[in-house]
Amino acid sequence: MRTLFVKGLAQNEGKEYSPIIVFKNVQYHENEEPNLIKITEDGSEHFFEPLSMDTDVILRCNCKDFYWRFNYYDHVDNSLYGRKRAAYEALMRPGTANPQEMPGMCKHLLKLTDTMRDNKIIL
Repeated sequence: MRTLFVKGLAQNEGKEYSPIIVFKNVQYHENEEPNLIKITEDGSEHFFEPLSMDTDVILRCNCKDFYWRFNYYDHVDNSLYGRKRAAYEALMRPGTANPQEMPGMCKHLLKLTDTMRDNKIIL
């Protein structure tokens, strides 16, 4: 399928979150070669070229920030992994959750991408 499902574990203030990034059009290779990333899953080795956030990705996190601020607009942008929720409208201060109605990433997804960058998985 040429996809790579990456699920992280973010711990913050005694809570745990599960940021998810699914990379599409991953360039897999049959054998290990220089400059390829190697992962092992269920005893099988897989080799692929370093990833880029410029490629097609879909995102999700189970934190409230992502749920209220970005879920709906990531869906509109076709960058949401999983089920969408209705657009959120605050009762007290309408339009303040995501005033530009832009897709985005929470801090847990940003940390996951930073960690992948530090480990040379993302260029």
